[in-house]
Amino acid sequence: MKMKRLTHLFTFIAAALVLMLVSCDDDQQIAMQLQGKWRGKITAENYYYYSRRHYTDYERYATVFYFDGKLGSRHGTGWEIDYNPYSRSQRYSRERFEYWVSDEIITLEYRDGTRAEISDYRFVNDGGSTYFEGYIEDDSDREIWFRLMQDNDWDDSSYSYYY
Repeated sequence: MKMKRLTHLFTFIAAALVLMLVSCDDDQQIAMQLQGKWRGKITAENYYYYSRRHYTDYERYATVFYFDGKLGSRHGTGWEIDYNPYSRSQRYSRERFEYWVSDEIITLEYRDGTRAEISDYRFVNDGGSTYFEGYIEDDSDREIWFRLMQDNDWDDSSYSYYY
């Protein structure tokens, strides 16, 4: 009888552990999906008026985002590198940030205090690759669109000398 109770107890504990390990909320799943290196393009559209005329200017950057965090966590740290896509020697910036996911909104807070939110996004599997695409909202009046492909093999060692 004692052996039977012990077996039931171990079965219950094992089942509880399995449920704890596999049941993540949406924010945890998003944070885990973000982890790794993502490279691609960011396009920022600037609107301005000059002499009663509307002008639109586009800034295009190649970029790499890196998200790091503990498994099951909703937050972590990372960095972003923006560079000229036609000349890897022309580096624009490398910025470190902290990020967190809350109510399915990804918030990035950079070291200089700048915040950006990513709330309109999706993860897409296309041709064997995973893409992260959407819009970034920050304090500027620009519309910022991105499309990044997960690429954990991307080598950033050529950039570390400059940052």
